[in-house]
Amino acid sequence: MRNIIAFILFASLIGLGIFQYRLLRISLFLAEIRLDEKMASTMQMLERDLAGENQLTFLINSAIAADTSYFTLSVDSLRDAARYFLGDFLRYNLDLNGVRAEFEFQLTDEANRVYLRTPGYGGGDQRFTYKTAIDGYLSAFSHKHYFLHLQIADASRYLLLQLNTLTIPSFIFLILIIVSSAWLILNLYWQGNINAVTNEFINNLTHELKTPVFSIALATRLLESKTADPELRKLVDMVRLDNEKLKTHIDRVLGLAFLEKNRQIIRLERTDMRPALEVFARHWKLKTELTGGTFTQTLPEESCIVLADEGHLVNALDNIMDNALKYSSETPEIGLKVTLEKKKLVIEISDKGIGMEEKAAKKIFDKFYRIPEKENLHRAKGFGLGLSYVRHVIRAHKGNISVKSQPGEGSIFIVELGVV
Repeated sequence: MRNIIAFILFASLIGLGIFQYRLLRISLFLAEIRLDEKMASTMQMLERDLAGENQLTFLINSAIAADTSYFTLSVDSLRDAARYFLGDFLRYNLDLNGVRAEFEFQLTDEANRVYLRTPGYGGGDQRFTYKTAIDGYLSAFSHKHYFLHLQIADASRYLLLQLNTLTIPSFIFLILIIVSSAWLILNLYWQGNINAVTNEFINNLTHELKTPVFSIALATRLLESKTADPELRKLVDMVRLDNEKLKTHIDRVLGLAFLEKNRQIIRLERTDMRPALEVFARHWKLKTELTGGTFTQTLPEESCIVLADEGHLVNALDNIMDNALKYSSETPEIGLKVTLEKKKLVIEISDKGIGMEEKAAKKIFDKFYRIPEKENLHRAKGFGLGLSYVRHVIRAHKGNISVKSQPGEGSIFIVELGVV
């Protein structure tokens, strides 16, 4: 289905592009015809106006004959003046006919001898060079035939500017559609590949994790029945609790794909999180001390009532705390601080571990992201799913999660939830 949609979209873009190209060609052709008509009218006016005797034709005739008897100018200055005034006259006639374009011109005789010429003449498109005979007054003196050549400079740009106002915007919108569609097609394939990798990973994860979880549960039950030592039973209880927690993790990680698309699996209820946070703190205090570390905690005395799914929320905090312990030094220093601030429940989990660069801190909540090995030797193995799950859970609770970290100084994860 994805390939069919991509093919239809690609074919539609090609068809739209061909249609737009043909529309542009037709518009340019019509604009060229309009220009030719206007120039034909202009050249007729010039032929008529320059045929009689007037100040301009007298100046031009003097420049052609190099006759300075009526002027206190050199021949070169006389020709410059004739070229200047003739240029103004041509611009005036072009404006009368609606041709507001830059132009170049030259005046020649039948032998193609050039008498007056602008510097840029000859550099434009020869298709837009127009010619008319200048007889009458000028020919009466020299008995020659003269021709005025007028060339539109940068005709392509002029024609594009003369197009219908809908043509250029439609061309711009076409480009935007092509770019957006190309991005959409690439994103469609990229998302499909990501979904395929995710599904394959989840299937493998299910198969690999459920078997050892069952074996650990069976082993802990056997150990509980065969030991009477209180210290050993405490350790067995911890293993059993962690194994049950791991089973819960598996089920919830398997539901991550559903969580990303449909947050209804999280049922928000009015809940006092203080008792759950106390249990959470006791569990991680015991676990941290068993590793030889220290655990500090600050919990509020009053109730912490929020709209929450207690199971998912505690599980998300477990993920953060587990990372804090895994990425700590040989003697972990873990801190839990819970405060009520301006109708917000703020939960801070800190460690004195390896920390991370700011660039990595911006990406750690992305799915499958792992800090590059040059920054972190991956002493703690994983798949980059834990913090992605945490972010989705916190967002589903309409809360916010952020991290402050410095390499070698540890990290502080901050969870903010609205209280009711």
